[in-house]
Amino acid sequence: MSDGSEQRRAPRRLLTLLLGAYAGIAPMSIDMYLPGIPAIKADLNASAQAVTAMLSIFIGGLAVGQLLAGPWSDRVGRRTPVLAGLIVYLIGSLCVAFTTRVDVILLSRVMQALGASAVMVTGRAVVRDLFDERDSARYFSK
Repeated sequence: MSDGSEQRRAPRRLLTLLLGAYAGIAPMSIDMYLPGIPAIKADLNASAQAVTAMLSIFIGGLAVGQLLAGPWSDRVGRRTPVLAGLIVYLIGSLCVAFTTRVDVILLSRVMQALGASAVMVTGRAVVRDLFDERDSARYFSK
């Protein structure tokens, strides 16, 4: 018979996996983009400035998005910002994947950044909600 400790560990493992995925959305969106810069430039017949602006806009959107999403998740709870962020990120990603216009891609990258920042900042807030200072530092280091 189990003493219940395995049942307590399973949700914690799932939470760790889920929050890790939340934290990885933004870096993944940057790291997957960088190797494709030459191909994007050639496929869209775009200037180097336009293609590198896609990265700059994403990083700027992440910064602004965190400023907006943090207070929003404090006000309305954690679930709504995470779900909205995932939806906005998905829509932005689909737009990037299926358009051939640089201006639409730039706008879509902003959408991706805003969605990713909402998910990322809310995931960190969940850890702060569940653990004290010492335990949250230990949790982030895993």
